Amino acid sequence: MPSWTGLLRRGGEALFARRPAVPMAIALIAGIAAEPVLPRWPTVGCIGVGGLLVASWISLRREVCASLLLLAALFLAGGTAAELESYCFPASHIAHFTTEEPRLAELELRVISPPRIVASAQFGRPLPSKQYARAEVVKVKTRSGWESVSGEVTLTIDQPHPRLGVGQKIAVVGLLQRPAIAMNLGEFDAAAYYRRQRVLATVSVPHVDGVRILAEPGFSPLEWLREKTRRLLAAGFSENRSLDHAVLLALVLGDRDPEMRGVQDDFSHSGTAHLLAVSGLHVILVAGFALLICRLLRLHPRTATWTMMAIVLLYGLISLPATPVLRATVLCLAYGLSQLSRRHRDGIQILALCAIGLLLYHPHDLYSAGFQLSFLTVLGMLICARRITDWCNTLYDDEDTRIARQFQPPGAWVALLLRCRGRVTGALAMGCIAWLVSMPLVMFHFDQVNPWAVFAGLLLFPAVALGLIGGLLKILLTLLLPSCAHLFATLAALPMVWVRHEVNWLAHLPGANVPMPMPVWGIVLFYAMLMLPLIPWTMPRIRRWIRCAPAAAAMLAMLPLLVGASPSPGNGETRITLLSIGAGQIGVIEMPDGRAFLIDDGSSSIPDPLRKCLGPYLRTRGCRKIETIFLSHPDYDHISAAADTADDYRAARVLVSPVFREQAQASVPARAMLNHFDETHIPVETLTRGRTIPLDGDTSLEVLWPPDGRAFTSTNNAGVVLRLNCHGRAVLFPADIQVATERELIDHPEHLHADVLVAPHHGSSESTTAEFVKAVSPQMILSSNGRRLSRKQREFDRIFGGIPLYRTSRFGAVTVRITKKGELSVETFLKPRENGR
Repeated sequence: MPSWTGLLRRGGEALFARRPAVPMAIALIAGIAAEPVLPRWPTVGCIGVGGLLVASWISLRREVCASLLLLAALFLAGGTAAELESYCFPASHIAHFTTEEPRLAELELRVISPPRIVASAQFGRPLPSKQYARAEVVKVKTRSGWESVSGEVTLTIDQPHPRLGVGQKIAVVGLLQRPAIAMNLGEFDAAAYYRRQRVLATVSVPHVDGVRILAEPGFSPLEWLREKTRRLLAAGFSENRSLDHAVLLALVLGDRDPEMRGVQDDFSHSGTAHLLAVSGLHVILVAGFALLICRLLRLHPRTATWTMMAIVLLYGLISLPATPVLRATVLCLAYGLSQLSRRHRDGIQILALCAIGLLLYHPHDLYSAGFQLSFLTVLGMLICARRITDWCNTLYDDEDTRIARQFQPPGAWVALLLRCRGRVTGALAMGCIAWLVSMPLVMFHFDQVNPWAVFAGLLLFPAVALGLIGGLLKILLTLLLPSCAHLFATLAALPMVWVRHEVNWLAHLPGANVPMPMPVWGIVLFYAMLMLPLIPWTMPRIRRWIRCAPAAAAMLAMLPLLVGASPSPGNGETRITLLSIGAGQIGVIEMPDGRAFLIDDGSSSIPDPLRKCLGPYLRTRGCRKIETIFLSHPDYDHISAAADTADDYRAARVLVSPVFREQAQASVPARAMLNHFDETHIPVETLTRGRTIPLDGDTSLEVLWPPDGRAFTSTNNAGVVLRLNCHGRAVLFPADIQVATERELIDHPEHLHADVLVAPHHGSSESTTAEFVKAVSPQMILSSNGRRLSRKQREFDRIFGGIPLYRTSRFGAVTVRITKKGELSVETFLKPRENGR
């Protein structure tokens, strides 16, 4: 029986001999991953890489020694490249002029990416469109005059400029600051994302008059080609087919129009977002279609390969410039070159070479979800697709039948049936492999899993493929026959209608879009179980059981979904979290059994607080349902996300004040929200002083305000005041009450005392606030507010400087924990070093 060491040695030798790029890629990836713990000496690292390469060349006759030195050089190269990308910036970089707080600045920029306009709207309140672009800084105005600087920034214009375009040199007057860091659990970290792209500053222009075009260089050939392609695709679409055009534009060229936000959400919820984004699948479809046309035209294989490479390169140039498109284009071109050189086309070797090249060019791609998903998925297909397909074929035919077909070929119809069966089996095998390999990464990066992803992907794939090819043909035919643009648009829109209706149905299947996070150790365990069948086990009995390891890994990962259990976020504690959502308030109460309640749900400074803040937080915490939403008053900054939240998280009811409906008549968003609740049959109940709402056996909400039958002229003073009682502790939520209501509540101080006070009116000082806080006598104060404090908020900080005050603008989300023994603790999302305190 061969020993383990012998098996490993022979396996290593075979790997180095057949696929030398694989260990090289592993060494490079290990070096990039080790960058945080390596000394930050990039100069020494570059010298070390050169020395190791020279030593490897000198030791060529000693293969093992030379290979180890080469791997060490790649490891050090990965760490050094990552350090250079992370920390090495010129002394004139624009980052030296930025701070955490926005500063008024005048700059000269050169626009380097196509400006895009994003519009959004919430219930009853259309928000103004904004224009986004990437720009290169040329100069910045200082006290000593204009200074030449370098670096890229993200440019945001609150009122879109109609003539802004790529390549223009512009002067802007706006707010310069660093990219915003994540302020809540699960929230997208813009600062980390842009830093990986070496963007360390943002410029926000509040008015279109703050933008002046200094120079019009005109389109470069590539920019002209992209603009011409988009005009050809848009030609012939009428206004009533604008949504079909938007979906086709996103599918073919990668541009996202605000009109297709609902369709985009359906793709995400159905687990098929990869079919909408221009990625490797689209490039492969284009390459396959090009080869099919060449084969029908009976072109020579070399001519067909060159044609395919030219078409793929052209498609990569005209589509939205993105990393997935670059990766897929490089892979297709590498495959074509290997075929032209008549070398052995080892897919894993080509994949490893592409990974090495892309990571040396941009090391931080290693941490992106797109890079990990694309390369690991392709690797899984290359390793397992043929094996699984062959195994599936054995289920259809026994060995005798396959041997008989070799001597007596089947008829035309039988051959066609067998070929179709093989294609369906291969597609199903590919889909299962892709879903299985990508599942832990999707759970880790997006905190969700969709058990219908394979079924949805296979069902949507024909329509997506037809739409992609139809869109490209529409561009070509419109160029040749402009007069028939309307006819071509009508034909190209037919698959889009199919796609929209199909993906909407898939997004609403039971169990779709289930929040389910995955820890790092779970990913390691999952992939270890997937790799077990690849080990050459010598004992037949063990080999039979090991074949079940991938299925067991999938079952373990999906166990919470299969048993219908939700991860319990409480761990025996009651958690009260005040999210950081700018100017507004969202309080989340999480019970030990995992149930969640909301105290207000809105923001006036964040366009979509559900998808940007609340949704990621609930998904990370494992919350799938909101039991009750308490809305204190109908002001927009307290209700803007309530309707969306009630839909997405199946809220059982909404509780409001007795005068909420009356006061909502003066607010278009509040009226639209109430109408939506009525149409969707979500009960809206009223709260009055003296009512107690039990949350569980040890926790309840006591309503302290407003009384029934009272008329109010102010929405703030009619706000619902709630006190949470839990294991002998109390948390007071006074909404936005002001002087009149504070004065009445002070007359009954026995009901006001609380250990934690959520500051009234977002931590603003009133003439009675000092007496009110004294009556509450809290151990700590929490406040939900925007980054820029008003005069009253600064006054509040001065008055109550002796009490621990946690503002979400400084500390991010603030969580208060109450244990079963009544122990009280506070936890902030940002640590003191991050918030500067």
